[in-house]
Amino acid sequence: MSDNLFLDVSVDGIIAGHVDRTSRVKLIATATEDEFNTLEPLLTTVACALVPDHQFEFESSFIKPQAKGSFQQLVRLLKSKQDCPISIFGHADPVGNDAFNKKLSGRRAMAVAAVLTRDIDLWEKKLFKNKHGNDDWGLRSIQLMLDHLGFSLGDISGLMNEETKEAVDVFQTQQGLDVDGDPGPITRARLFELYMDDLCHDKSGKPYRIGLDRFIAQGADDQGKGNYQGCGEANPVLIFSEQEQDFYKQDENRDARNEANAPNRRVIVYLFREGTRVDPNAWPCPRALDKDSGCKKRFWSNGNERRSRRETEDQRNFQDTHDTFACRFYHGLARFSPCEAGQKLWSLKLQVDGPNGDKLALANRNFVLVAGDTATAPTYRGITDEMGILRAPVFSESVTLTLKLDVSGYLFDEPERNEEDDQEDETPAGEEWEGEDKFWSFTLEAGDLLPLEEPGYLPALQRLFNLGYGEGDPTQWDDRMTQHAIKSFQRSNGIDDSGGVTAETRDAIKKAHGS
Repeated sequence: MSDNLFLDVSVDGIIAGHVDRTSRVKLIATATEDEFNTLEPLLTTVACALVPDHQFEFESSFIKPQAKGSFQQLVRLLKSKQDCPISIFGHADPVGNDAFNKKLSGRRAMAVAAVLTRDIDLWEKKLFKNKHGNDDWGLRSIQLMLDHLGFSLGDISGLMNEETKEAVDVFQTQQGLDVDGDPGPITRARLFELYMDDLCHDKSGKPYRIGLDRFIAQGADDQGKGNYQGCGEANPVLIFSEQEQDFYKQDENRDARNEANAPNRRVIVYLFREGTRVDPNAWPCPRALDKDSGCKKRFWSNGNERRSRRETEDQRNFQDTHDTFACRFYHGLARFSPCEAGQKLWSLKLQVDGPNGDKLALANRNFVLVAGDTATAPTYRGITDEMGILRAPVFSESVTLTLKLDVSGYLFDEPERNEEDDQEDETPAGEEWEGEDKFWSFTLEAGDLLPLEEPGYLPALQRLFNLGYGEGDPTQWDDRMTQHAIKSFQRSNGIDDSGGVTAETRDAIKKAHGS
């Protein structure tokens, strides 16, 4: 049992072992009203991996370049348990409708499975060529892949322009393809393969792939039944309170709602006990692109109530109550899984003053985040994204964070680098960055940010402090410091420097702060 007990949590997601519960035999596969249970006990999960929402384009199944870290975690897990079959489950947030979300979450699970198996046709025929609402890969996905693979093309606009055509030309030339600047099926097939190899490889850089025999249904169904599926919005890990729901219903709070809902949008890979195999005809979940009616046959009798009931003031979280999942079958798989602990990401946008009073994003900067103030507090190392945003997992609603950030090139000269410094995996996760002792250190408080719409000045002052206006704890600012911070921000943004938090000022703060 001890071999299963591990937990690795990072911005790239979670990989974890499950406690061995084979002594607690329980039939978890359900049956319709006119049939018996068709899965024999015991269907036992031994480990899991979580691919978080921010590794996908929003409302899309396209996997972003940043997902490389998630796949490296998954590869590490799969290599450590090579005889354990897998199944992949996609989940959506409870916005929209069941049918749409079931299909979107299934497409995300399908996209992950295709990377693992290098199924180019699955990406091409089921995802790229067949859009689903806003899940339209289009030219933007081609641009993202080309740019990530080193074929620079300027803005990622989703529109064909000269820069994109030139990048396609260079790619086709290097790959020995007909050169016409058109990313057609043959060009896409090669691009998909190289992009998948770059996403999914082991620590040495060798591309990693698995066969269909690694899945619990062994690819016996030509549409992936048993191997990957979408649960849609049937199994939320968190449900907003009534007060939160009322707040998020307002159009101006839509972005905040989407961010708060991110834990519900996830892909989970389960590993099962060695030797486990199932007949796809007996697998309870419908195919990834099937209608949602097959899922609803597996619901608890009060499934709709479980996934929708709201408390007046408090969120309902699966990790606390174990009663937010509508599907009995999935509940049985996930009940004791660390991957369904409702991981939350704490996001921070980092900027510095630039020329003419502009704010410059601290993009692609190494950081260290210590989540807590004890000797055993977890430490996360990562790199800010292209917008200067860092994300780190935080399981506590309120925790003191120590951020150490590489600001070389801004506050002091950039250190000289050579080619070896830029090699991938030069600094493995968990080990110190080069020059980390020179990073600037900041103390932050997570979980204390008040909604901007709350009355009073404090919500605005908290954000002004995060944006670099004012000094010390905003709750302790006197009138002089408050006025100085507000007026400085107003002048920087071309607003009348009244010193009051006007509607125009609030809007500008929200835009600058991101929430």
